[in-house]
Amino acid sequence: MSTLTTATLTDPGIVRKVNQDSVRVIVPGSRQQEKGTMIIVADGLGGYAAGDVAGGIVVAELPRLYYESDDQDRARSLRNATIETNEILRAESSRPGPRMGMASTVVAAVILDRTLIVMNVGDSRAYVLRHGRLHKITQDHCVPVGKDPAKPVRALTQSIGAKKHVTPYVNTMLIQEKDLILLCSDGLTDMLADEEIRVIVSRHETPAELATALVDSANRNGGQDNITVAVSSVVKTEKTIDEVAKKPSLTM
Repeated sequence: MSTLTTATLTDPGIVRKVNQDSVRVIVPGSRQQEKGTMIIVADGLGGYAAGDVAGGIVVAELPRLYYESDDQDRARSLRNATIETNEILRAESSRPGPRMGMASTVVAAVILDRTLIVMNVGDSRAYVLRHGRLHKITQDHCVPVGKDPAKPVRALTQSIGAKKHVTPYVNTMLIQEKDLILLCSDGLTDMLADEEIRVIVSRHETPAELATALVDSANRNGGQDNITVAVSSVVKTEKTIDEVAKKPSLTM
């Protein structure tokens, strides 16, 4: 098993009064160790009813469905758990009442031995920092809208609970010792460019210090949305770095 040091931090930002983001780290018991550790960030959609409730449902139901699955293909299991979570949230959001229309984005990572599996729906992201280079390892589900290039606006093409069907993006790679894994909501990436994130990540040694630095920097740049980060440092892996390096390790 890989040894991780993980820190999470969520903040409402400067503008918003309610934090609709949710974050969770699940370290399984002995019966489920073969399913790996899961880290998950959900961003309840601002402007929609009960976004905080939507994010809470996602971080509760997706891990439950994943760990209850008997499927030995972990990537497929994560994908199917996401699809089932969409069905659950869609059913809840379709009922008349204050929760009608609620939805959420999600990014999740499963770390098992030297394997990292990431999944996302929406514009919450995952990155890996390796040897000073920052790699975005998820795929945004959004398109640009609006005519003012000085004020770029994106519209989501996928989110959990918004539509009957969802197609999660799933990516699998090998991790190495000293890799740093970052999961975040768009409250971070809307305020900080990838190069700014890389510089901040490179300057801080511990996940806790890095999580605080990232959130503080996003707030200094405007803090227009809720900001959530989950930072994991890979302390130890089963194999040596040389052995891992002989195999494909980053899927771009």
